[in-house]
Amino acid sequence: MQWELAESQPGQDSFLDIVANIVGILIILGIVVGIRARREPVHIAFPSAEIASLEEAAEKKQAEVARLRRELGRLHEAYAALEISRAQQQAFRDRLAVEVAALEKLLQTQGEALAKEQAEIASLQLERNRKLQELLELQTQKALLERDQTEIIEVQHYPAPIAKLVDANEIHFQLQNNRVAYIPLDRLIEEVKRRARSEAARFVTQNEWTDMVGPEEGFQLRFVLRRYDVPVDMPGQGRATASYVRVEHWVLLPVSPQLGEPVEEAVKPGSRFWNVVRKYSNQQVVVTLWVYPESFGAFRQLRSALHEAGYACAARPLPSGVPISGSPRGSKSAAQ
Repeated sequence: MQWELAESQPGQDSFLDIVANIVGILIILGIVVGIRARREPVHIAFPSAEIASLEEAAEKKQAEVARLRRELGRLHEAYAALEISRAQQQAFRDRLAVEVAALEKLLQTQGEALAKEQAEIASLQLERNRKLQELLELQTQKALLERDQTEIIEVQHYPAPIAKLVDANEIHFQLQNNRVAYIPLDRLIEEVKRRARSEAARFVTQNEWTDMVGPEEGFQLRFVLRRYDVPVDMPGQGRATASYVRVEHWVLLPVSPQLGEPVEEAVKPGSRFWNVVRKYSNQQVVVTLWVYPESFGAFRQLRSALHEAGYACAARPLPSGVPISGSPRGSKSAAQ
């Protein structure tokens, strides 16, 4: 019996070794399979319709993002352009303010020079009026001497008065062919100003413009407007040019040589002449008479009537055939 056991012992050991090897191999295979399974990606199965919907939504979102980015870019560009425009407008306003200030200073300087020039002209005008008064008196005396010496005539003598410049309101009359006609000069000048404002754009391309307004009360006014360019020093920007427009010259053109009313009618109460004059107080207005040579006698009649009514009178003698005219460089009337 013991022999049998001794004989069977080696076989059992071989079987156990085989079993142990197989178990070891299985364990190793299990470990390898586990490692591989862990490294493999996990695939989650979604329905194909849901995937397509999500992809479409994602594409729409991406398109919306792209659109918003483009819109944001346009807004940035618009804002930048607006800032540039604002800066340019501010620079323009600054330049304009400097030009206006320089122009005001220039106008003040020119105004002072013009006032000085007008004072000199006024002095000459006073002397001219004195000479005119003397001439009128001499003509009156001459006419009286030529009459019949036996005719007794009452002569009214006006001593040479001291004339003064007219700064009050003026109303103007033309004395021609012994007829007196009212000249609505203020209305005509206002119409010129209105026309100049409405036609301001034409002076961008031209320096001078001639036109006509009226007729008013039988008078038309032809005028010349001129643009003046003045160099202006602009701090920090060098020299610039400022421009302004003014009336260079005007001429009155009567539509008929027989305007107005005869002097004999004009001096009567209720005449057109007195209706115009009486609209003003004799303390507020000066009556300016533009006198042609053939109407000196009419002038004396009107002057006498005006003096009796307390109105100051200014004479503006004109040569025959010369129209009434004026300019910014003209002189003021001298009232007596």
